[in-house]
Amino acid sequence: VLVDENRVLEFMRRLGKVGGNAMIQTLPAFGKRNLLPLRYDSPVLPVLIKALGYVMGDGSLYFVGKTGKGITAFFGKGEELEEIRKDLAPWWKVSRTYHRRRAHRIDTDNGEVRFETSSSFCRVQSTSLAVLLALLGCPVGNKSIQDYELPAWLFSARRWQKRLFLAAYFGAELQTPR
Repeated sequence: VLVDENRVLEFMRRLGKVGGNAMIQTLPAFGKRNLLPLRYDSPVLPVLIKALGYVMGDGSLYFVGKTGKGITAFFGKGEELEEIRKDLAPWWKVSRTYHRRRAHRIDTDNGEVRFETSSSFCRVQSTSLAVLLALLGCPVGNKSIQDYELPAWLFSARRWQKRLFLAAYFGAELQTPR
């Protein structure tokens, strides 16, 4: 068992989600989607492995404000995000893909550099997905200011599961060599 109800409850307590409707609303979401207990042979695990790799490579996971609502964001190319949407659709609702173009200006020792970039992203506003990914080892919050490692459970996974994680991680993080 990778994740069970006790680990979920413990994690939510650590987040401070003990009052109000937080647990009352979140726990049934796990049951309704048949997510717990999460095992190596659970039907949703391959989807979670891909999402975990992608978020660790080019995404973010965080819990918002007083409500502690879990949000998982995926950044990338439109076709990659569409594949993520299809993978997650049986369990979670994924937002539409947002596109934006931004102009940048950076002062360097060699003068001012200006350039434009475009980016695309989609997100899932679901505490159940965010909690599962966090419990599977996804860093929560700003990844650039924290140390994190590959999840320990991944070393005991089947070879195809390890490959799935690595494909999603490297597919999200690496650029084409030039």
